[in-house]
Amino acid sequence: MGAPSVHYLCKSLIIENTCFSEFSEYADKDYCRFYCIIIQYSTSYAGHKLFKFLRGLKNPPLPKKMYHFRLAEEKESIALTGYEHNAICPFGMKYEMPYVLSERISHFQDSYIWLGGGDVNLKLGIKVNQFIEICKPYVVDITHPDYIEKDFTNPIF
Repeated sequence: MGAPSVHYLCKSLIIENTCFSEFSEYADKDYCRFYCIIIQYSTSYAGHKLFKFLRGLKNPPLPKKMYHFRLAEEKESIALTGYEHNAICPFGMKYEMPYVLSERISHFQDSYIWLGGGDVNLKLGIKVNQFIEICKPYVVDITHPDYIEKDFTNPIF
């Protein structure tokens, strides 16, 4: 692949808001059932940060009880995306959903990041600024701060 470091390798996760109701008067791009989040492999997803951001999009904010995020079930994720576990590609998914890109990835602007390419043995390289232009994701801090601080160039980790 030629990625400069492991920090350029990313994964797409399908996150479900289990408290979402399609009959809600608030249902729109800012409040929906599924979101595709893109984070680095070298980080971990922080659900409370996603909750805080998405809740803040509504004015006034919706009640907290209208949000509960979890990783979508594997069967559901496959049905929504058309891709198997560890192969989710943010392009060509069966179901349209908002994208949320980790703010850390946005710092790579003119560099390539590597995402799932639709098969576990295939990766898709795209420049960050192109991804942002095409997918128009929310760019948000949605990861835990401690993971990325480790030196991933050292094989001990």
